[in-house]
Formats: sequence, structure tokens, C-alpha cells
Amino acid sequence: MPGITQQPLTDMTEPLPPYTTLPQPEPEPPQHTLPERFTIGRNNTHHLVRPDQLKAHLQILAAFDYLKKRVIASENLIAGLETDSEKRWVWFVNLAVERGAQF
Repeated sequence: MPGITQQPLTDMTEPLPPYTTLPQPEPEPPQHTLPERFTIGRNNTHHLVRPDQLKAHLQILAAFDYLKKRVIASENLIAGLETDSEKRWVWFVNLAVERGAQF
């Protein structure tokens, strides 16, 4: 056909790309070490939070979450708040703050 040029076939001696049906293992994530000091603005500081502090923080958050679920699920806990689970939690937290301040 006039005006149409055919591309030559590719060289058939090129190797085929690798193919496998077996799942390939995921590459290992890179290993990082924390620096001893961090630069914040013009200041250098040590670690802001240590791993053991972070672990303790996450544990106390989990405890608060568990406690909140228990308070919200307890309909008999506070007279007058049987139907409002969020208000039960607010009441409970306020009571804890008040008692903590007295301590």
C-alpha cells in the first residue's frame, strides 16, 4: 500500500524475559539506625521519645480504649445516663479528673 511502511520484525535471537509462576519473596525492608542527636531549628537534641516510652504510651492508650468501651457498654453505671453512652464516658472522665486533682 502506498504511504504505509512496515516495521521490520524484531531480532528473534534476543532472549525472552524471565518468567515464573512461583511467587517471588518480598524484598527485606531496609535496616535503619536512629541517630543519636536530632536537629530542630538551630538546636541539637537527644531522642525526643525512646522506644520504651513509646511502647508504654501505646499500652496506656489501649487501656483507655478498653476502659471507654466498658463504660459506654455499661448501661447501669450511672443513673440518668442509661440511654446516652457518650455522656457516660464524659461523666466518667470528669470524675477521674476530679479525683486525680484531689489526689
